[in-house]
Amino acid sequence: MEEEIVGSQRSVTVDYVFYLYYRRHKRIHEELSTIGHLFKWIEDAVCEQVEDAIPKLEIIDRKITKTKTEVDELKTLIEDLKKDVARSKIEIRNWKALMAVCLLCVLWLCC
Repeated sequence: MEEEIVGSQRSVTVDYVFYLYYRRHKRIHEELSTIGHLFKWIEDAVCEQVEDAIPKLEIIDRKITKTKTEVDELKTLIEDLKKDVARSKIEIRNWKALMAVCLLCVLWLCC
């Protein structure tokens, strides 16, 4: 299972989540076994919670991926709009220059 789950700070695989659970489970088991108590039902409940969380993490991953795609599209749109604005400014400057030339021609003809 090599699916990626993207968190707020870094990207981890589902196998890594199971590894973290196993490492924690092993540490708790060792601590409890030194005392002489084994709470198997607690371990099973934690395992079920982790298994229940994986589909939710996958949903969150899909939403994050979709949002990143939308952000990239919006960035592209913004760049296109900036280019259009620059082009429009140049056109306005050219029209102003043309109007000034036309005004000078009209004034020259009238005088």
